[in-house]
Amino acid sequence: MNVTDFQADPGDVEAHFCRVNEMKATAQCKEPPRKLPKAKLDLPRPDKGEHFIKGPIPLNWIQLATTCGGRGTEVGLLLWYAAGWQKRNPVKLTATICKQLGVHPKTTKRVLIRMEEVGLIKAKFHRGRSPVVTLLRLEASAEPDE
Repeated sequence: MNVTDFQADPGDVEAHFCRVNEMKATAQCKEPPRKLPKAKLDLPRPDKGEHFIKGPIPLNWIQLATTCGGRGTEVGLLLWYAAGWQKRNPVKLTATICKQLGVHPKTTKRVLIRMEEVGLIKAKFHRGRSPVVTLLRLEASAEPDE
């Protein structure tokens, strides 16, 4: 018999997998093991040129930001958006970025001061200029209770 003419019977392949599994001291095999496909999340993706928030964003960071005033969540998201867009930390939080979520610059300043007190950020304010904000990693003691 020539090697190129050889074709395995499906039963032969199944028997081979059963023998291999028996050697591993497992139960009788009825079909060969199959690899399961990876689960794929079917989440919406931004179109080309469309703005997006770069992540991952720590959930405990966002949870703590929600406690920093009425617009804490929006300002927190704006900070992460600005960090991803500017590709740096610290970020300059301009009035243009704030307008994208409809947050007034004075409200932003109030929330940034509160975020700094909580330990989420370090901010530098200068008259007539946009604040420069550094996003901080949360310490274990600053994380909200579950």
